[in-house]
Amino acid sequence: MRYRPKLDASQKGIQSALEAAGARVQSFASVGHGVPDLYAYRAGNHYWFECKTPKAGKHKEPEKKQANWAQKMGLTVYVVKTPEEALKCLMHRLEPQYVQSQKVGVTG
Repeated sequence: MRYRPKLDASQKGIQSALEAAGARVQSFASVGHGVPDLYAYRAGNHYWFECKTPKAGKHKEPEKKQANWAQKMGLTVYVVKTPEEALKCLMHRLEPQYVQSQKVGVTG
């Protein structure tokens, strides 16, 4: 049996926007176990993105395993719902939204 991950509907657009902005992007959505959906590298900076699908009147919170992974690895994970939010992260115009409520580290 082959495992095929369910991608958030927003991921493809977010990945395309990051690539168009000059970032090198790798999807990790198939890894599971709390690993964020996307890794991006641009201008000497590393970014981890957890893609969420925006839903009317509802904000989907990251799962506990995602928060545990970020804390264990000591990395910042941006939770984004739109390509525009992801691009703001690249431009350092959006404060990181940590996968958990506490600061878990800074990418470098």
